[in-house]
Amino acid sequence: MKKHVIYSLCVVLFLSCIEEFDLDLDKVQQRVVIEGLVENNAGPHYIRVTKSLTGAFIKNNYLDIDENVEIVEDATVIISDDSGQSEQLILIPENSEDEDVFNKGGFYKTTSFIGIPNRKYTMTVTTKENEVYTASDYMKPPPVIRSLSYELRTLEKDGQEYYVPLLSFFEPEETKDYYLIEQNFGRTNPYTILKWDFEVLSDKNLNYGDITIFLDNGASPEDFGYYYYFLGQDIHVKMSSLSLEAYNYYKFLLEQFQQDGGAYKPTPSSPPTNISNGGLGFFQASSFIKSKVIIE
Repeated sequence: MKKHVIYSLCVVLFLSCIEEFDLDLDKVQQRVVIEGLVENNAGPHYIRVTKSLTGAFIKNNYLDIDENVEIVEDATVIISDDSGQSEQLILIPENSEDEDVFNKGGFYKTTSFIGIPNRKYTMTVTTKENEVYTASDYMKPPPVIRSLSYELRTLEKDGQEYYVPLLSFFEPEETKDYYLIEQNFGRTNPYTILKWDFEVLSDKNLNYGDITIFLDNGASPEDFGYYYYFLGQDIHVKMSSLSLEAYNYYKFLLEQFQQDGGAYKPTPSSPPTNISNGGLGFFQASSFIKSKVIIE
């Protein structure tokens, strides 16, 4: 009798945990997704405007070349700064052979706009439905790279020798700094990558003055770890300054690779954004410096 009561209670508890949930994807709200970058040069600088397809979850454009989005090619896109510089961007036709983008549509670019550090940049996107989306980001001064070198390592399993990159840079004492570090980039536009070959860094736990760090290969759906370099190979590094808002955006996206869907992991959500009016994505203004070394 006692066993029968315990069994009955278990069945009741199990059934009480089940609740039907009707996920009606047809009622998912379509959202405008805007991603853009202004750097400390004469450009061209790019803005991409898309919409999430109704009945589909948002996918981040950095990772998904065949993304589930609707391109927007009839928007008015303007970039300006707090010095009075302003320009309306021109649309790049879908599947054009623009050398700076793997163009899947929705890209707009500048022709004469110059990015200069220590200025605040504002983007305004107006759709044909007269919906207005704005975002602003401050371009901090570029980092100061002291040197780019490498260190010899040996694999324990087979004794093979390889090299890992060492980056030395100056960290000022009077400012709070955030960085985006890329390796072997070979691109001028952040929307073409298939793998996230970058990492983000905060000065929160760094000393002041000259700093030397090992560089990892960022994160990707495939792996975490370090790039292995060998004799004769080139190491290319691009180090960009970030605002706190941009740092939090990248940090959030990178951390998503560490989520395994377990019960004690955070619930998946949209990344932080500086786009107004309910838009998704991020508008970034960054200054950068590049360095290169050949392993000899």
